[in-house]
Amino acid sequence: MPATTLTDRAVVRLAGEDVRGFLQGLVTSDVAGELPVWTGLLTPQGKCLFDFLVWADGNDLLLDCEAEAVDDLVKRLSVYRLRRPIAIERDPSLAVHWSLDRDQGVLDPRFAMLGRRWLEAPSEPAYYLPSSQAPLEDMMILVRTTTDPLSIVGAVRQAVWSIDPNQPIANISTLEKVVDDSIAQRRLNMLLMGLFGGLAILLSAVGIYGLLSHAVTQRTQEMGIRMALGAQRGMVLRLVIKQGLRLATVGVVIGLVGAWALTRLMASLLFGVTPTDSVTLVAVVVTMVLVALAACYLPARRATKVDPLVALREE
Repeated sequence: MPATTLTDRAVVRLAGEDVRGFLQGLVTSDVAGELPVWTGLLTPQGKCLFDFLVWADGNDLLLDCEAEAVDDLVKRLSVYRLRRPIAIERDPSLAVHWSLDRDQGVLDPRFAMLGRRWLEAPSEPAYYLPSSQAPLEDMMILVRTTTDPLSIVGAVRQAVWSIDPNQPIANISTLEKVVDDSIAQRRLNMLLMGLFGGLAILLSAVGIYGLLSHAVTQRTQEMGIRMALGAQRGMVLRLVIKQGLRLATVGVVIGLVGAWALTRLMASLLFGVTPTDSVTLVAVVVTMVLVALAACYLPARRATKVDPLVALREE
């Protein structure tokens, strides 16, 4: 069955005396009998315009059409109305409430996921149209199974061929593979970005550790002098760590500002997460702070264990 989303639709209401008789000669299908029916508006030249579904709402008729065509449809119907006491107006409802009758169409909220063009597109309610009312050149059949889908391919083929032995069957696939294929390019892009992002974090961590560790090691003599003058080992450690973390904090703030500004450029590649995802930013900040803490603590701890006289003699 073909399908469409409800938010792409609009409704025109025809109210008045004998609305079916008014519409009967203007459309391609018989609207005097059982409704709903899929039809189209005929021009004086015999051209079919505005495919729509005609529904009965009491004595009124509801025309469910494409939202972009609704104004033009109302205008053309108003021209045909002449002096008939018929009101033609756009109905405020979003779209006709579809019946669950298989001959009239199917409204199924589970179809919303299949209606997405891309993962980032919002999920919208959608409905199926009977193939007898909206035929297509080809057709897809969905088969639900509790076993391996590929294990019943032969049975599905036989079921189709029992109805039409000449019916070709192609492109057999599982829904999981269809979804995987649809996001394959994006998965590759995100894999590469993840690898490059991980490499950037690793290089940043190595750089931060190397810089702060070297800076603390250069202060070995200073720490020896402080301890020779009576400073406690714990006080020296806290001083070095405090100064190192102050420098790391400045770097983190600059990095967060840059990330906030630049990560928006990759918004089109993300799904289910914002460019400024707080969990990601917090994880990166915590990682960098821990690296800075280790880079300050380990060299400072080694330096405070050295005899102050030996530290004083170091160049």
